[in-house]
Amino acid sequence: MLPFFNQKELVVCLNQSQYQKYISLLEKEGIGYRTKVRDLSSPSLFSMGTRERAGTVFQKVNCQTIYTIYVRKADYERAVHVIIV
Repeated sequence: MLPFFNQKELVVCLNQSQYQKYISLLEKEGIGYRTKVRDLSSPSLFSMGTRERAGTVFQKVNCQTIYTIYVRKADYERAVHVIIV
């Protein structure tokens, strides 16, 4: 949907309810977006074995997933206004 060079990071969310709120606001305004989801409890492809050794002892349960929302550069100013208001 969005070419990599034509997008800008809008917001990073640490819980799903906040993420759902933001994407519903963007959809209501007709602003296209792309989401990147990162699970901090699963092992990384590039550093296999690190999370298995260390575990998730000091990680908060509600902060194990990070949602990053990207929008087109042309829509960035309007998207920021929608998210803040």
